[in-house]
Amino acid sequence: MSSGSDANGCDENELKAKAKVMFDKTSDYLSAELNLTLEDYQLLEDMNNATTERYKEMTDVTVNLAQNADQMNDKYKTLLPNLQLIDKIEEKVQKLEDMAYALDAYSKRIVFGSLEDTF
Repeated sequence: MSSGSDANGCDENELKAKAKVMFDKTSDYLSAELNLTLEDYQLLEDMNNATTERYKEMTDVTVNLAQNADQMNDKYKTLLPNLQLIDKIEEKVQKLEDMAYALDAYSKRIVFGSLEDTF
């Protein structure tokens, strides 16, 4: 065997070239894997930022709804005495209607009773 050959018959330059190709391809593979991982992390960061923004918007809407609910409750409390007064008036009007119907029925009985007496 010559000094530049190994047991398989490959010379040193050919081994160096194959080793360089192997290291280049390994380097390309590792770079691609790292870039993919980096892109995954970037995507996760973008998703996290979008989610954070959406939750902030939802928080703003929720705060606005809570304020509106408080305002509506305040208005209801302000109107409550008037609503109770309306309920009382409605009850009294109902009683007056009942009395009017009773008086109407009574007057009809009197009129028809006097008409029967005349015949």
